Amino acid sequence: MFSRKVSNPSSKSATESSSHSSTPTSTPSLEGPSTPTFEKSGTASSVQTPSSVSFVSGMTESTATASGYSRKQALDDLPMIRNVLHTFLSGKMVEAEAQIKDADLNNERLYTTSGWGVIQCLKSLMSFEEDEIDAALEATKHAAFVAGHHRRPATSLTARLAGLVVGSAQTSGVGFVKGMTAVERHAELVYAECLLEKAILGIASSGDWLTFIKEFLNIRSATNIYRTLGQFIQTMDAEAVARGEGPIDRSIDLDFRSGVALGNGVNSLVLTMLPDSVSGVVALFGYKGDRIDGLRTLSAPGGWQDGITDPSITQENEGLRRPITDLMLLVFHLYLSAVTYLGVSIPQARNILNYNLKLYPDGVFFLFLQGRLRIIESQPELAIESFTKGMQLTQYETLKNVAIWEMAVAKLTLCDWSPDLWKRLLDESNWSKVMFDYFIF
Repeated sequence: MFSRKVSNPSSKSATESSSHSSTPTSTPSLEGPSTPTFEKSGTASSVQTPSSVSFVSGMTESTATASGYSRKQALDDLPMIRNVLHTFLSGKMVEAEAQIKDADLNNERLYTTSGWGVIQCLKSLMSFEEDEIDAALEATKHAAFVAGHHRRPATSLTARLAGLVVGSAQTSGVGFVKGMTAVERHAELVYAECLLEKAILGIASSGDWLTFIKEFLNIRSATNIYRTLGQFIQTMDAEAVARGEGPIDRSIDLDFRSGVALGNGVNSLVLTMLPDSVSGVVALFGYKGDRIDGLRTLSAPGGWQDGITDPSITQENEGLRRPITDLMLLVFHLYLSAVTYLGVSIPQARNILNYNLKLYPDGVFFLFLQGRLRIIESQPELAIESFTKGMQLTQYETLKNVAIWEMAVAKLTLCDWSPDLWKRLLDESNWSKVMFDYFIF
């Protein structure tokens, strides 16, 4: 329904093989086939990057760029990014964008480029404006380019062959991750996120099977990375328990843990939502989802448990991506519950929503989700109040259209046709014009 073609001759597909120099700057997939990478060779790149980004082959964590930034400083940005996320979720979205841009004028830092890409991705998927999708694709590709230069250098072919002979565990999989620094592990995580974002944008913007096949390679690579990072955490936790230092390995930070949980949890849920005809094909490649395990994984960063009103993990002790895992749980329980029932828990959704509304009383996303909960509870009048408040607070025009749509549908249940709302959607949005026109008298 929203399909369109995107033509971007200035950038190659992320699924094309990378051209490595004699000293690789990017590692292949942690397991299975090589991860599709973005071409990096000296100063040339398939991703358009600002001239001020001066990454070169063979950089170490201590090597500084022309602006003085070095990879070892990447995690110093996490407190700032956490503040940006809270600003964004509080409804101050334009201010959040400005904070990111001001913090990284050269577009070369790991988490600032990633955060910018996520925001642009979200905006474009709400509007389906061609220029916004193109901008989001470029932002996502650039974030992947930067993440690629923060990743652990690839193991040489000789070392990999030697590993096969002597059975070394240090050339791939969990053993390879163990040899990474904290920055390199975070870069691996960010790289996987960028691959997924790029795939979602590519599929949503074109809608043809050829693009789906190309982007499936990105999805497969990201899934492989998430799986291996998850296995790494499980292995390290088990070793910590064996040493009597459990239940978790405290050398692995919560920001990293929440990101791995988000990726693995969402992947499990998505695989269980696929039609049987598609899931059967995907299963041939070894990808099977477990919905209950996916929900449990997404609940872990917040410490949510069935029957418990408050989470066991507070805002002061949470990982960076914990609010996003909460949002994913709410989307599943309140929106995807319209097409499935297994694993759905409205009481848990209510608890998660109430907790986040205390933190973000003016948070647009949580107000919209509150409206959705009230619709499910057969309270359309209260739902309209939530959507109206969210519309008044949002700074994005496309989110206002989302609120108008929800209000118009809620009013239909009250036999209020509200043709003015449908007329506004017809004039301002890029969604289905036929339905909007139908309700205009």
